[in-house]
Amino acid sequence: MSWHERFTDRLKELAEDDDRAALASLRRSLDGETQSFAGAARVVARFLPRELKPWEEDDSYLLAALFALAPSTSGVRLAEALRQVANATGSGSIELRFTALLAASREDLPTHLRHAVTLTRGAGINLDWAALLRDVLRWSAPLGLTQKNWAREFWATNAVEDSTSNTAEGNTP
Repeated sequence: MSWHERFTDRLKELAEDDDRAALASLRRSLDGETQSFAGAARVVARFLPRELKPWEEDDSYLLAALFALAPSTSGVRLAEALRQVANATGSGSIELRFTALLAASREDLPTHLRHAVTLTRGAGINLDWAALLRDVLRWSAPLGLTQKNWAREFWATNAVEDSTSNTAEGNTP
């Protein structure tokens, strides 16, 4: 088991134990204030291995705060969850938000992720937190693997459905 899977398992234990104080401390850390970070550090620091790179630690704190917005013990990947929200609402604004998320810089990622998690929570869709942490950790990878995977998860199913309906109607793609 990887460190990030152990980390998200520990976060899930907070939810299972209904540790409201710890979850509230994590949620408050999203405001970026120093005193809010101290409360989150009390929770998160004990869950992290010592040998992390600074950006891995930052991403872990972000993930913990996002988890506290919508705690769950299992779920789907973020792009799949947003696709479900878009399909359920029929709103084009979800696709616009998703496109903005894909284009987000590492600095802007926390804001975009907070909006995405809030959308999925509002739709009652639980997230796969270990997968989200892995994706965030690889956000700045040179080939944009996370962004490409998310794009495929969000749009590929629709492309297959469109292709199938065109073929059924006698049209060729």
